[in-house]
Amino acid sequence: MRFGNPSTFAIDVMNEPHLTVPSAVWGRMCIRLPEATIGDYADENCALFPVYRQFSTLVESLESRWDEAFHDWSDEQIFQKLYEVLWQGGSSNAEAGRGLIRFGKFYFLDNQSGEQFNGYFSFLVRRPNGTVTILYKLRDYQHNNGPQGAATINQAEFCDTVRQFLDWFDSEQKRLQGE
Repeated sequence: MRFGNPSTFAIDVMNEPHLTVPSAVWGRMCIRLPEATIGDYADENCALFPVYRQFSTLVESLESRWDEAFHDWSDEQIFQKLYEVLWQGGSSNAEAGRGLIRFGKFYFLDNQSGEQFNGYFSFLVRRPNGTVTILYKLRDYQHNNGPQGAATINQAEFCDTVRQFLDWFDSEQKRLQGE
């Protein structure tokens, strides 16, 4: 199933065909952007609930996903700052804790979102002009330095695509619970 437009922002998802009632929603998932795919759609039997939980609060929290420190920064500079603070930690535990409190809201899809996102790093910011930007680094296990990029999406389109995924998940969850 595809929600959205892969030339801007789309979510590809499916549940595993062998699932029987009662079951949780297990399947495959990835995010399609104009120049990148985040997630491994070939990875079978992945938990989809962590992404559902993350996306269910995402639309309502978009307004808070900006920091004035980013005002004059490029996408690359924002990514580097978030990657440094959130994945590499600070020079002390106290610094790392402050960074997590301030910048933790920018996490997007990563290994905490499900197995299909292991090795990917992505952050989401909502710019003051009302656009949503996904900053990402694709996995490259061989060199541990995958390609990096950014995709900017109209906020209404982003929210509509996320809501379509949430509705699909809700219906699949009810179906797999025998409701």
